[in-house]
Amino acid sequence: TSGGWAEYFIAHESQVVKIPNDISNESAVMIDSFSCALHSVMQNPPYEDDTVLIYGCGTMGLNTILALRSIGHKNKIIVIYSRDFQKDMALKLGVNIVMNVREDIFKRITELTNAKIYYPTIGKPVIEGGVDIVYDCVANSDTVNNSLRFLRAKGRYVMIATAGILNKLDVAPIWFRELSIIGSCEQGHEKYKDSIKSTYEIVIEMLKDKKISLEEFVTHKFPLDKFKSALKTAINKSERVIKVVLINDK
Repeated sequence: TSGGWAEYFIAHESQVVKIPNDISNESAVMIDSFSCALHSVMQNPPYEDDTVLIYGCGTMGLNTILALRSIGHKNKIIVIYSRDFQKDMALKLGVNIVMNVREDIFKRITELTNAKIYYPTIGKPVIEGGVDIVYDCVANSDTVNNSLRFLRAKGRYVMIATAGILNKLDVAPIWFRELSIIGSCEQGHEKYKDSIKSTYEIVIEMLKDKKISLEEFVTHKFPLDKFKSALKTAINKSERVIKVVLINDK
């Protein structure tokens, strides 16, 4: 591979970002992940009274919470998580309501948004009403199908996580409710403090200004020669894993 897993790779000078000395390595290694979430939120912000749903509380989901709160959005945020430590972190970052993926999430969202729920003979439940915007930080067939049903009419679905070919995707809610489907890819340029800057520049500025802290997302560190253990930890997620990093301790 010619990417970051290769022994060597070529980068254009525009792709290389200098990290100030007063930013720790732990924060620096998280800049890319947080930039993806920040770009998505800044390009697709919630409106003032919107109820926000963040689907998934992995690295991207937690970064999306931080992105919303760090740039001043005070909306009610609902998150769907799968592991208890994710719930704890989400609450610490400022969400209002947490839901475990194993709950009856259709019923909970109906209750939380004062909507109505109907159970057709075939297929998933149907909600009349629902949330205003969904940031999907998982993006598999299940989360996409569910998200399209959680949204109110003319709601917005933002895909932050990457997805390819999805099987058994029911697109009827898109036309039936006139939903907006928006993709978000990596970083870009955003308006910040009355000027246009790259997302990386904004995140570095936020770190220097102490507006955000990213170090706590790094939960596991491994030396380079333990890369197999690092990959196993990242894939299995049997521990309280958010971000696994490799360090050069030589």
